Amino acid sequence: MYRNCNRLFGLLIATSVIMSNPAAAGQTGFGENGLVTIDVPGFPDVNGVDIAIDHLDRIVVSGAVGDFFALFNTQEVAVARLLPDGSLDATFDDDGRAVTAFGGSSIHHRGGLAIDDLNRISIAAWTVNVSPGALDFGVARFTSDGTLDLAFDVDGHLTIAFPDADSHPDDLALAANGDAIVVGSVNPEDGPEMGGLARLDSAGALDGGFGAGGLVVTDFPTHEMLTGWRGIAIDADQRIVTGGAAMDPRIAAAARYLPDGNLDASFGDAGRVLVDFGQLSEFNAVALDHEGRIVLAGCVLVPGFSTRGFAVARLDENGLPDPAFGTDGLVVTPFDGLEEDEPGGCAMAVKVDAKGRIVAAGFAPDLNIPGQSGYAVVRYLADGSPDPTFGNGGEVFTTFPGQGHSQAGGVAIDAQGRILVSGAVRVGEDNFIGVACYNEYGFACRELPFEYAAKVVCGVPEESRAGPVARGSYATTVNIHNPGSQPASFFKKMAFTRPPDEQRPGEVRPIAEDMLRYDEALAVDCPDLWRRLFDIDPPGRFFEGFVIIQSAASLDVTAVYTTTAVDENGRPTVHSSIDVERIEERIPPRDLNVTKAAEVLEFPFGDRLLFHAVLYTVTVANPGEQPALDVAIADELVLETADTVGVSAILEAPIDVPPGVQAGTPASTPPSSSIDFDVGLLSGGDEVTVRFWGVALNYIIGDMPSALLRDTATVSVGAGGPGGDSVTIETTLIP
Repeated sequence: MYRNCNRLFGLLIATSVIMSNPAAAGQTGFGENGLVTIDVPGFPDVNGVDIAIDHLDRIVVSGAVGDFFALFNTQEVAVARLLPDGSLDATFDDDGRAVTAFGGSSIHHRGGLAIDDLNRISIAAWTVNVSPGALDFGVARFTSDGTLDLAFDVDGHLTIAFPDADSHPDDLALAANGDAIVVGSVNPEDGPEMGGLARLDSAGALDGGFGAGGLVVTDFPTHEMLTGWRGIAIDADQRIVTGGAAMDPRIAAAARYLPDGNLDASFGDAGRVLVDFGQLSEFNAVALDHEGRIVLAGCVLVPGFSTRGFAVARLDENGLPDPAFGTDGLVVTPFDGLEEDEPGGCAMAVKVDAKGRIVAAGFAPDLNIPGQSGYAVVRYLADGSPDPTFGNGGEVFTTFPGQGHSQAGGVAIDAQGRILVSGAVRVGEDNFIGVACYNEYGFACRELPFEYAAKVVCGVPEESRAGPVARGSYATTVNIHNPGSQPASFFKKMAFTRPPDEQRPGEVRPIAEDMLRYDEALAVDCPDLWRRLFDIDPPGRFFEGFVIIQSAASLDVTAVYTTTAVDENGRPTVHSSIDVERIEERIPPRDLNVTKAAEVLEFPFGDRLLFHAVLYTVTVANPGEQPALDVAIADELVLETADTVGVSAILEAPIDVPPGVQAGTPASTPPSSSIDFDVGLLSGGDEVTVRFWGVALNYIIGDMPSALLRDTATVSVGAGGPGGDSVTIETTLIP
């Protein structure tokens, strides 16, 4: 690309550095304070339903669009794709949003969203055929760029009619061979409601080897009717697990099918299971844990079918309640309304994370505003107990700014371990898809690129305690001050250490999320930690470790340590020492690979005048499966000389950058010059390379001339974050 016929000398110099991503050790931001609302231009209302994560860690949400309050309400299916920071992905149907209608039909998208290995998106929808007025299953598939997949039933979507019955789908999953299995409700003209399944091959045709022509209908012989299957999961043996409820009385129900659609006789009673919570109940979602156990989530109800809280069950291989989970395999988390007749909470979705913890998401009443609800998320440990390291005793409740009502319908867990919840949010007279993001501890996903770790020692150690801590009464106070002009949000957690003889790390527990305005300060001390972490009043147990602070802005953090001698009974005697330590700021790692190379061209003019042109190449790679990162490059060129007179500059042209990368205009302030490159979002597994020219002209005036050209590329991640890591190439021009 570059050519110079007068080239006399060439030298290639290369160096590299591995940077870190504030998301890895710190925290990645999402939207505004962890919340995103999505509208669809041209449609007054949007209703969010489900959510999934694709293989590039992009977030896909689905729902319905239309005018929900029109006399003749026609709705269409909507899909949106977000980048990990919550922004719409412009590579998906141009603006991050795609809409489709099933020809001649009204649409209500109830649920069902799955993504295959090619990042194609399959969704299930309710379809209402206008002329016969029948409800049918609807399925559509989008390619990874947001267009309808014409390899799926020719036009990208289809409807499935059950003979002589209305039907509507509630969930969808993909089998290992790519087949789509849709579950829902079937209402025959002359019989009770039943559960329905349909299996489609990857081309969108009904699988003739599944049930009767690709369709299966299931009843419950012991009950009058079945509300239909609300959730689905497929196990390692490709057996299909469904969840819903049987009726009169309403009781949570599940079933397991073989890959051919027959009920699995080894599961429960001829393939069916009723799960008795001791009160009215239903299941809305199904998941499988890493041991193949079946996790079902829904809600308990009172007569009149008003919800009263989350209901979660875990079943073993044979469909029996797992006694190692909750009470006889069952857990109920109450969420009551302000008024006796006001609906309470209900779980609509469930997932199992990499540590085997169960995450259930749905809705619960807003205890501050009668008649309103918000997103509710509960995380359970593997034994069914609420996870004390998540939110408030395992629970998180979220409302959107200005909302009147919100209800979560889907939950997903991304590669960072973040929990993402989607659903419907009403703000004023408008409806939106709402997505909330929570970190591992249940706090909102905010970009927190600054970290501090303060050593903490509290209490009186036991005499038998092994380790370097001498017997005495220890106290620590960590002081936090915001010196900046803007409010600073930060998150505090406690990383416990154990005695050296145990040779294992302690647990990490969240403390709290806080915000300080300009010049405000707060303190964390031992009594505070005892109350928050152990729920006891001081004095409490002895512990030590680190208070870790992750902040959106730079803070002043100091720790004050006091030690008091104790008598043989452990009672303090006289004060012995006090120490104050300033806690240094640390920049979390960022997981970027940066490589830089320089190719030098030298052009002598006589004995004293030398011209050098240097082609710099900077390559930034986002390795592996990690999420997209917002990347920028700032480059500075400096000429250092002795016994010479010289000038240097970065040339405005030619500059070689790939599409999407914005190159700034070089700026010069002798003896340095600089240029900036806005790379934008760099997805996991991708890399970007920029090339530009630096030049130097030197005239030798002394007997011991030297000239050194130093070029430094600083690569930063995230707007407003730390300055980033640098890679420097020094090129000796003279001698």
